[in-house]
Order: sequence, then structure tokens, then C-alpha cells
Amino acid sequence: MILPQHTTHENVVSTARHLTESAIPVLLNRNGLKKPQADSSGTWLTFDDPDEVARAIEQQPQAPNLSVLLQPKLASHLVAVDVDGIEAMPKLQDLGISKNEGSWQVRSGRGGLIIFYWNSGGPLPRIVKAGGLPLDLLSNGYALVPPSDTSAFKDQRGQGGPYRWVEGHSPFDIPAAELEPPSELLIEFWLASAQTSPAQGEIVSESPQGKAWHLTRQPIPQGGRNDSLTRIAGWLRHYHPEPIVTALLIAVNAAQCSPPLENEEVERIVSSVFRYP
Repeated sequence: MILPQHTTHENVVSTARHLTESAIPVLLNRNGLKKPQADSSGTWLTFDDPDEVARAIEQQPQAPNLSVLLQPKLASHLVAVDVDGIEAMPKLQDLGISKNEGSWQVRSGRGGLIIFYWNSGGPLPRIVKAGGLPLDLLSNGYALVPPSDTSAFKDQRGQGGPYRWVEGHSPFDIPAAELEPPSELLIEFWLASAQTSPAQGEIVSESPQGKAWHLTRQPIPQGGRNDSLTRIAGWLRHYHPEPIVTALLIAVNAAQCSPPLENEEVERIVSSVFRYP
């Protein structure tokens, strides 16, 4: 199969339509950049309707870069491992990552490797430099996918370029419903990495944000619901715009709170959190 590899309107529309028809929300990024386009309120331009995203792309003077939205709510489970250096290869082999057959795989503009999985378990935290390695574990936010190209806006190291699907490992080869889940070894490493932040040398679980993600993995009893959901919302707002935080918090409320709060109350919590800088 010939995959869309160049950042033209036709290729971006083709990929975006294929992803959204597979229930994978996409974001439009500024031409040549990783930064998502946003509306006047600062909310990312996110699409889950194939026709709407096609119209939005075709109306732009230059073809935009394209990203997939990672685990925007518990009903959508796309997560990624971003490998940015050969130092991480031994760890990949230990975790069995390098042998994955049923994963989407992308060669980034800087020559790194991004591997996408379908996580049907509980929400996972975002980890930068996991294990002190050039290995980012991405479970929220977004990740650039082909036919994006960052050649025109290289980073400070002079690196950037086209994104390419690894042969046989694209959404055109493997349906989203058939994506592999993260291996048990990878999940264990992911959760263990959440206990420390190598970039800052601090214990994540001792910070309010670090404690907050743990709350998503345990029952939240009556009497602690508002406090717990407020802490979770405060953590999530570092990675998501308000509509995504609302959707995530409603899902956590339904899954973990006993009994769940009314959705209107959850929306008020999110609005309150976003009221402050």
C-alpha cells in the first residue's frame, strides 16, 4: 500500500479521514509545527467528524501538520511511547517493545520512533524521560503523525523533517480495533516511572500533581469526592484544554466516585479550576 507521506492537503485529508472514521480524534497543527491550532478561546481544534476535519483542512492556505489525540477520555485509549535516542534500545528490548507486531509506528522528523498502543486499562500518567532515558510515555495531549513535516522549522539542534509510517505499522495496515495493548512489562515500567521524575530528581507522588493521578486509580468515597476531583482537574489542566478536562473528569467521576456526583457539579469543579492562572 502506498501511504500518504507528503504534507499536501490531499494526504492530510486522507489520513485524518481514515483516523476519525476509526474513532481516533485528530488535531490540526500549524503548518510545519508541532503546536496545535486553537480557536479564539485557546481551545485546540480537535475533530472526530471526517467531513468537518476535511473541510477545515481544505480551507487552509497551507496544508497543516496532523496529530492524534491521546486518551482524551476513558472511552478512547490511544497511548504512545516516544523513543528519542539509541540509549533507550536495551530498555525497549527488556520490555519487549521492539518486537511489537500489532502497533502503529512512526519515524519522527528527528529520526526517533513513536509506537502507538491501545490501552483499555485505567488511565496512565504522562512520563517524560522515563527511567532517565530518552523515552517519553505519552498518555495525554497529542502526538504528531505522518504526513506531518517539521523541516521548515527545525529545533535548536538543527533537527526536523518529515514523519514516516514504518512499513506495515500504519492505521492503513492495522485497524485501531486490532492495535496491541501495552505489555504487562511496559505497564509495570510505566507505573514505576511515575514514582520518580528523572528530569527534576523529585518524587512525583510527594507533589500534589503526582498524588492526583493516583486518585484516578482508586475508589473515591462520599465526603472526599469534591476535593479529589478538584485535585485531579488541577493536574489535568496542565495537559488539556477545559473541554477535554471536563470529559475526563466526568469519566473518572462515573468510574471511581461512590456515588458519582451529578455531571453539572463536575462541570462546576472544572470551571472553578480554570478560573485561576
